[in-house]
Amino acid sequence: MTWEERRDREERYNTDEAVKLHALGSSRSEMLARYPTTNSFFDGRMLSTSTRPNSGWPETRTYQYDENFFALRREKKSGTTVQFCIVVELPRGGSLSSIPNPTPGIWWDYLFFDKNEKLISVHRRFID
Repeated sequence: MTWEERRDREERYNTDEAVKLHALGSSRSEMLARYPTTNSFFDGRMLSTSTRPNSGWPETRTYQYDENFFALRREKKSGTTVQFCIVVELPRGGSLSSIPNPTPGIWWDYLFFDKNEKLISVHRRFID
């Protein structure tokens, strides 16, 4: 198995686990209420919320949490427009949460919303 195949397999698994936590079709306002910036780290907290520029997501990694890079990648893979992106920081293991990983650390979940502010896709990023 090549490095790219392994990375893609792990990404699919991690994202499938994230979708169990963030139900597709949820509203953006529900997610903003669930993950305020002041929320406890162990419950998850919002790091960023971004709106797609009129000209589209920029090609370069110019946003603090690479929101534009992952949103643009999702658009290219799925053919759908990502209008909003929320980045949520979640603990990985070490808590009583439903996140299924015994190794302590951090996930960043990228929540992608359409123009109707409905969750259409999730990307889970391994941070440490």
